[in-house]
Amino acid sequence: MAKGRGKRVKNERAAVQEKYSLNQLFKRFLEGKMAEGRTSKALDSYRVNFNFFMDSLSEKKIESIVTDLTVDVICNYIISRLNEKIRLAGHQFKDESEKALGLFLIHTGSLIGPI
Repeated sequence: MAKGRGKRVKNERAAVQEKYSLNQLFKRFLEGKMAEGRTSKALDSYRVNFNFFMDSLSEKKIESIVTDLTVDVICNYIISRLNEKIRLAGHQFKDESEKALGLFLIHTGSLIGPI
């Protein structure tokens, strides 16, 4: 009797794509940052920037699930914040002359940190 194995058949796995909401993922992100011992000011900054991002998605009618995020969506968000956001808006101690269109470039890291 032959000891051959016969023809091998390649089994393919079906990719499981769970639709994680960005809110769920942000909650996990925030819990991780709390475990790292980040200050409450840093955590508040993450929340504020995440809310700005979520508002931007809503305005553009993009679902807040991770599979809908693309590089273009994130780049367009950063560009819009740099070019359309009023710098120092709502700051009670700054003159109107100091308030200008566009964020400081140094703040781009805080824009994408929580994303």
